[in-house]
Parts: sequence; C-alpha cells; structure tokens
Amino acid sequence: MASEVRVLDITGREVEKIALPDPLFGGETRPVLVHQYVKMYLANQRQGTHSTLNRSRMRGGGAKPFKQKGTGRARQGTNISPLMPGGARAFGPTPRDYRQSMNKRMRRIALLSCLADKAQNDKVLVLDSGDMDSPKTKTVATFLEKAGLSNVRTLILSEGRELNFALSCRNIPGVSYKRAVNVNPYDLTLCETVVFTRSGLDRVKDVFK
Repeated sequence: MASEVRVLDITGREVEKIALPDPLFGGETRPVLVHQYVKMYLANQRQGTHSTLNRSRMRGGGAKPFKQKGTGRARQGTNISPLMPGGARAFGPTPRDYRQSMNKRMRRIALLSCLADKAQNDKVLVLDSGDMDSPKTKTVATFLEKAGLSNVRTLILSEGRELNFALSCRNIPGVSYKRAVNVNPYDLTLCETVVFTRSGLDRVKDVFK
C-alpha cells in the first residue's frame, strides 16, 4: 500500500498530501543487505596507503652492534631489529587495497530497503519547491523548525538545480544536502528524516524506477 506523505512549502505550511510510489517506497526492508552495503562503502573510503618500515625496507644492519658476550646486555645481531631503538617495525601495516564490491542488483535492493524503511516509519517529507531568490540559511532553518525537524539529522534530496537552496542548507548543523540521483544507502542510514524536493522526488522516480 502506498504511503502518504505531507508536502510542505518553504514556510513550513502543509500544501497537500501525496502518495509515494510503491516500487520505490513500498518494498521489503532488507537489513542484511544494507549492512553489507555500509561495510562496503566504508571500506571503499579507505586509502590503504598506510606504511611502516619493516626489516626488508630498512637500510643498514649489516654489522653486529656490539659483541656477543661480556656487555651484560641481551645479544643482538643487527641494529635494525625491532628490539633496538630506531629499529624496524614488527608486523606493521603495509599498503593494501580495502576495496569491496556488490553487484548492481544488490545495491539497488539495499537502496530500496532504506527508502521503504523511512516511508514505513513516517520519516519522509516533501518540499513543494526549493526555488529561492537568494541564499538564506534562516529560511531553510525556519522551514525545518516548522516541519518539526529542529535538532534532527536530516537529509535533503533535490534535483540539484536550485543553487540558492543548496547554499542555504550548508551551515545548518545536522543537515545534509545532496542531489537525489546520488543518494545511497549509507546516506539514508545516517539520517533520521529524508526531505525530498518535489523535483528531487520526480528525479528519483525517473532514475530508480
């Protein structure tokens, strides 16, 4: 059954209610796939460039640092041993690739699962229009307050053409702005509520239908 969501104007006044499309918001939640996607996403953010000097990468160490007996110290065969000051690092990190992958179908199911979860828990709102004459953070902050989203982690998804609206969202704590076509399950798991502009919702329908 299609979920109904409120459509608000930029002042926070309710304009109408619309039904969300079932193919996007009416599916089954799949937390296992969402978890797999988030793990993949975070792993793919890692550069993997960490590196330390191990025995094979250090120069020197050819001569015995001191004689075997008579010093009262533990015997050492090289000054690049991990036991020596300034020596090599034992079992240190080396460069590696952390990249993981998921096929396109699994990524799509994870995304639809997150959208369905938000819709089922009444965590979706629609903004009638993001058109603004000039960037004004206070206008967006007032909208969020009237919508009951103050101090709520909010993801705003727009078509991307309302530049002034995008600039107005930047300095509000807890608010993230993104083009609707670039949304992913990780973004949706981080936020508590999703606000689509009407054009952003139409764009999502076109891309992910």
